[in-house]
Formats: sequence, C-alpha cells, structure tokens
Amino acid sequence: MGNWGPVSPNLLARRFAVAQPNTAWVTDMTYLWTAQGWLYLAVIIDLFSRRVVGWSMSERIDRKLALDALRMALAQRRPQSELIHHLNSPSARAGITSNCSPSTACAAE
Repeated sequence: MGNWGPVSPNLLARRFAVAQPNTAWVTDMTYLWTAQGWLYLAVIIDLFSRRVVGWSMSERIDRKLALDALRMALAQRRPQSELIHHLNSPSARAGITSNCSPSTACAAE
C-alpha cells in the first residue's frame, strides 16, 4: 500500500440513498489530460444532494490530494452530525480517516 497505511472499514456498505445532507459523502479519484499535462482529480459528492462539495487537483495521486478535497468539503459544508466519508478506491481510502459528530469538530487526519 505504500505510504497510504491500513485500509479503513467500508461503513457506507452500498447505502447510496440518504435522508439528510452531510450524512454521507463519496469520493472518487481520476486523472485527466490538461494543458499542464496529466493531473489527478479528487471529487467529493454529497449523496443526499448529489452535488460536488469538495475537489482537489494535483500532479500526484496521494494522501494530500484526498485530504485537500476533504478539507474543502468540510470548510464549505460544516457538517453538524455524524458523517460517513467513503473513498471509492481501496488505495485511495487507505490511511485516511475523517471524524465528524455533534460533540466534536470535524477533523481530517
């Protein structure tokens, strides 16, 4: 797994229909050709609204790419309840955890 660390459990378990915003976000990463060359893109979508809530681009697919997208989403949406943040790729979700609950501030580690 390289620098990613251990894989976190799949808490979403294919439950893609949610009743409230900011309760489940999904992240996917891809690469695309740009005028600058190949770039990686991480996008976070809120499963309730199906809208992009965070994104990041980088020349590298690494932990920072995923965390930058998560930080953007947390800053814009400020979830007030527990949040499931699911990354689609096992290599992408390894070593990245997020913790949001009413009693704690949202944090990305």
